[in-house]
Amino acid sequence: RLRGLEATCDFTLGSVLLAVPRAAILSDASIHQQILDLVAETMETSPHDDSGFLSARDVALATGLLHERSLGRKSRFSEHIASLPQGTNTPHNLPRWDEVQLNALAAVLWDVTVRRRFLADAVASVVVADPDLFGRPTE
Repeated sequence: RLRGLEATCDFTLGSVLLAVPRAAILSDASIHQQILDLVAETMETSPHDDSGFLSARDVALATGLLHERSLGRKSRFSEHIASLPQGTNTPHNLPRWDEVQLNALAAVLWDVTVRRRFLADAVASVVVADPDLFGRPTE
């Protein structure tokens, strides 16, 4: 059993083994322009900026995913989004932790918990700015 990639022939260093078109990847380069504009306006920086404590690109990616998810089958990423865990199958990891769990983690990794809170607040600010772009939550 193999996890990852396995070469079936020799290749030279620097060879292209796989090419994926940019449009096929959910990234800050493929997110709907209206989402990018909202992120830029809300965060007062480029939605492609990944510097600083809170990355505008992370917010753009999160809100872009929310937008694509709201499109359902109309999204060009619908097959990928359908493969993501939902509801009770969603892992109970950092984004879903409650305040008690976050406070316990903050005792040793305060920056992780603060960043998680800032990211959630930034995403919420973008969604509130134009809720029609994001559909209605089911949970």
